[in-house]
Amino acid sequence: MPGRVVMEGGQYAPGAGGGRREEGAAVGGGGGDDHGYRGGPAPVSSAAEKDGVRGGMVNGGAAGMPQYDGPADAKDGPMPNGASARAPDDDFPPEIEHITPGFRSLSTLISREAQECYNGLVQLINDLADIPVPRLQANGVNNGAVSNGAGDVSPANLKKKKMLMEFAHKHRDIFVKILVLLRWSSRAEDVSRLIDINWWMTNQEHALEEAANWIGRIKLDMNSAKVPNPDLKTAFQVLSTGKADYMPSMGYIPPKPLTPREILKLLKNLNVLLSIRINLHENLPRHLWNWSIKSGRATFVVPSEFELDVAVTEDEPSSQFYFIDTRFLFQPSQDMTDGYLRRLLEARANDILATSGLTGCYDFLHGVVLTHKIAILRRQAVAMGRTTWANSIRVEPVHRMLIVQYWVDAPGKKSWIEFGISSGKRKDGRISFKGPQPSHLAVRWMRNGVEVKDASFNFDWSDLSMEVMLKQVVDAHSRYILSSAQAQLKAKGLTTAEISEGEDGPVLSAALGFGAIKLTTAICRQTGRMFFQPTTSNTAFIVAEMNRAPDRAARTGDRIHMGLCYALLGQIERRAAQYGWKQVRDFKFDMNNLKQAFKRDVARCSLFRTRGWTNKWAMAVVITASGDSWWVVGL
Repeated sequence: MPGRVVMEGGQYAPGAGGGRREEGAAVGGGGGDDHGYRGGPAPVSSAAEKDGVRGGMVNGGAAGMPQYDGPADAKDGPMPNGASARAPDDDFPPEIEHITPGFRSLSTLISREAQECYNGLVQLINDLADIPVPRLQANGVNNGAVSNGAGDVSPANLKKKKMLMEFAHKHRDIFVKILVLLRWSSRAEDVSRLIDINWWMTNQEHALEEAANWIGRIKLDMNSAKVPNPDLKTAFQVLSTGKADYMPSMGYIPPKPLTPREILKLLKNLNVLLSIRINLHENLPRHLWNWSIKSGRATFVVPSEFELDVAVTEDEPSSQFYFIDTRFLFQPSQDMTDGYLRRLLEARANDILATSGLTGCYDFLHGVVLTHKIAILRRQAVAMGRTTWANSIRVEPVHRMLIVQYWVDAPGKKSWIEFGISSGKRKDGRISFKGPQPSHLAVRWMRNGVEVKDASFNFDWSDLSMEVMLKQVVDAHSRYILSSAQAQLKAKGLTTAEISEGEDGPVLSAALGFGAIKLTTAICRQTGRMFFQPTTSNTAFIVAEMNRAPDRAARTGDRIHMGLCYALLGQIERRAAQYGWKQVRDFKFDMNNLKQAFKRDVARCSLFRTRGWTNKWAMAVVITASGDSWWVVGL
């Protein structure tokens, strides 16, 4: 939309033949405001104009109509006959909207350009002063060239002249444009009115188009509301007699219903056709070798996946198989007897049977089953994360893949299990003599951020249970930690350390000595936290250290051995107190010295003294990996 250039205070810029508007007048025309104008009063050329009559009004009456009653100078107010005189403005149409966006003040434009030109000139002078110019020699020779009055033609001087000319040319073009705007402003008022009229006409055209579209939409929406008139006459005849004489008849004769003998014969023929077709003309993949024919349909069974029923309608070997039914052979699964999924599956299966045959249909249903199994496991994992395994697992579904992270609050690197679909292709690209291996569900176990290559889980893919699968993975991780601890304990000489399967997972039972003290170590399935049974105050801090360790498999055996020593020492101290032996606490000794003195790998040592013993003697209880031993020592 073209803009207009006005002077400050709403005045138009002076130009050739242009006038000036009064202070505060509207930019768009008469009216005194920014809302619009009427285009000015209608021109009048008669003596009435000299008498102050405007717009063809004579003594307050309508144009061209004489006044028959009332005084001649009446303008407004009620007439003698009771009719009120209307104002002249009542007959005019609504005012046209005045367009003001895009207007800019010409004085502001000129002042800003003058300031810009001045700033540029100052900067140009400074730049010219920074360029050094070589001095001319007194004899008029400049670097071997004789000056003949043509001026300084050195490269620096030429560069200065070029900069000065470019600056002058640039701002000259701008001031020429401003001059054009000044001369154009003489007709700015007419152009502004033309812009307003054009905008008004555009809006009117748009309103007409919208009205037509709105009427069309109403007609389309009313189609659903149309109700045909009821045909009561035909309804009465059909309900009373069962027919109408004036209704046309197509002469259709319904077929006779088949007798049981005919149905049995038809099914036998279909069974023969299917048997000949499958045995002689079909090259079935080995995954569809488990099939049977019964009741006019061939049933293909894929263990732990699905059953597929197909049939034929022609005896031609190249004719198409048709999808009859399918059933999932795993639990939990969705019922496919009816519904939108069944109709969608049937249409897709028939299309594939027409193009790719039974092999393509198997590939399609096989992919559907694998994806459906992953979706079931994902729903079960999400439900577990909200109930029994809350705040213990994190489920991250990916396209045709499922990641379940367990022991989310455990320190160190994270552990998770991935369920995905493997293509079944060998890495070397070779194909077995039995044919290509189909895709299958694959599991990858990441333990402490490292993939376990030799992991083997007994997952039941026919009875899907995410909780059972996750328990197997967690138990395998717990067994790995406890096996590392068992190896560390046996390396210390502790032979009584066995792993057994408990109700809540594997446990490590260790005993110190000849069964004097036993300690069972287990790991919680949900949280992954380790704990001792029985739990005492002497072993509580050891459990806390094990749960804070980032790699619990590294030193768990040492901490279990320490827990056994503390438990045995605590039991000895309690029994010694019962028999009157007091523990010597004011004597400090070094563990290295004790190992050298007793010639053993001493884990813990405690001194006792009873009545009648002097301060130079004490009973020492030395605890090693093989158990406890008692010594009388001199201090």
